[in-house]
Amino acid sequence: MDERFCRNEEEPLTHDLVMKRVAVWARENEFIRGLVIIGSRARKEKSGDQWSDLDLIVCTWSPDVLLERGEWISRFGSPLLTFTEKTPLGGKERRVLYKNGVDVDFACLSPEEFETLKKKPEVRSLFARGYSVLVDKDRLFSFPEEKKPLPQGRFPSEEDLMQMTNDFLFHAVWTAKKLKRGELWEAMSCCDGYMKSLLLGMIRYYTSLGKETWHSARFVEQWAPPELKSFFTGIFASYGYKEIKSALYNSLDLFSLAGEKAFASLGVSWPEHLFRVTRQLMDDIFGV
Repeated sequence: MDERFCRNEEEPLTHDLVMKRVAVWARENEFIRGLVIIGSRARKEKSGDQWSDLDLIVCTWSPDVLLERGEWISRFGSPLLTFTEKTPLGGKERRVLYKNGVDVDFACLSPEEFETLKKKPEVRSLFARGYSVLVDKDRLFSFPEEKKPLPQGRFPSEEDLMQMTNDFLFHAVWTAKKLKRGELWEAMSCCDGYMKSLLLGMIRYYTSLGKETWHSARFVEQWAPPELKSFFTGIFASYGYKEIKSALYNSLDLFSLAGEKAFASLGVSWPEHLFRVTRQLMDDIFGV
């Protein structure tokens, strides 16, 4: 380890301290071309709190080296856990949990990869919420001035809505079959995992027609309409036959409510017969 980065082990590790150490490292290494903070610790709205992690984008000539080797993260603190995964917007990141609970995500990209990525509307929207440049040797972090975040993606087409609806209803019947067979884990995983991602997508389609939403399920309790939020307490299951069955039916009801409103908002005919037949198939499976 480079002795210039030796740490005062008595100094409590904080996200701010990690940020400062990473900035020094980035400035002094030629292969690091840029370093920027994104996410809650750079946002103007809904800024970070004690539970927030530190999200960094590291632009480097050698992203694979940082992703494949984990020794470098020890320069900034004593790591407990580290692994790599794909980021929601593209590329990969190294995620680190330091021993005192400080968590940092290092998205590692080449300058060329970042130039391509920043053209995406969702990335521009992310940066429009706020960012803080720590190092920029090649003027990588220049964006058109955005007065507010861009809408999350495009408005759905009729094909988009029908694709999502068919996917959700298919898996509602599929999950009912698995549950009836006694495969509770499998049924619960689909009901509370894959089907919830589709349900969230339909909630976003409905909501985003008149209101700003956030990526994934971030702050959904704040941006989802009240008439939909009242369903939230019943759509997730605990491990049990009756509990999963109840969550499955409640999820179907919420998808139907959000979907009908989304279809109507776009002037698209609501496929009520698909829900009627799907519910009947589920009732037959469960012997209702």
